[in-house]
Amino acid sequence: MGNALRELKLAQENYAQRQQPQTVDTLPKELKTAFINIGQRLPELWHSGTLTQVQKKSLLRLPH
Repeated sequence: MGNALRELKLAQENYAQRQQPQTVDTLPKELKTAFINIGQRLPELWHSGTLTQVQKKSLLRLPH
């Protein structure tokens, strides 16, 4: 019974950690740089014809 309680506690702690929102500070430096770069290029990509209408709508529907 004690083992099952330990597993339950670990599962609850794991779940609680996953529910906490991640901030930009927790992202690896390379990933932050990639997001910044694509953010700066987004207007160019938007108007260049690279993205389809479906892709643009999908981007607009992403949760903020």
